[in-house]
Amino acid sequence: MRLDGVLGLRFVALLIAVFVAGCDAGHYASAPAPTVGDVTALTDRERSVLEALRRYATTHDGSELEQEAYADVVELGLGTEIILSRSLDQFRDPETWTIDRDVFRAYVGPFSVLDELSRDADVVMSVGTHPHCAGPPMAPPPVYRDYRRLSIQPTALPSCLQWWTVDLFLDDAGRIAAITMDRWEP
Repeated sequence: MRLDGVLGLRFVALLIAVFVAGCDAGHYASAPAPTVGDVTALTDRERSVLEALRRYATTHDGSELEQEAYADVVELGLGTEIILSRSLDQFRDPETWTIDRDVFRAYVGPFSVLDELSRDADVVMSVGTHPHCAGPPMAPPPVYRDYRRLSIQPTALPSCLQWWTVDLFLDDAGRIAAITMDRWEP
């Protein structure tokens, strides 16, 4: 089948319209509302650490990052890939949260956990696996499969294209060993 001329342009326009319609607010609103892991399983201490990290993302006040809450070295990643390691002292500089990648899930980088956490959105904090927007849960980085997973993600968005999550992985002592961010792939 040849797709040239007016018929070809109409076909391409139809495909684009179908794709865009599938990504708009109506599609997201008609999909089941994203649910997350167990919200009630968060300890008061975990909630406090998540809230402090979110405040740090907005204020860049290093005093929000409590030494006791973080492992000596914390790994940072995108999705299931761990990319870099930093000490808490390094993380007190907001620039060290930047992951210099050109592309991740069709988004253009660089990427920063702090950018996601500083977004003006109502969020839910939870423990355990969670949906990938309207999709099934994504696996954690393999090395952190057995770690306690805390998550922060928006409660409602007009489109999955705006969805994000920040996941923290706690070691046996309850300290943050890794932080990853993820987005829904278009």
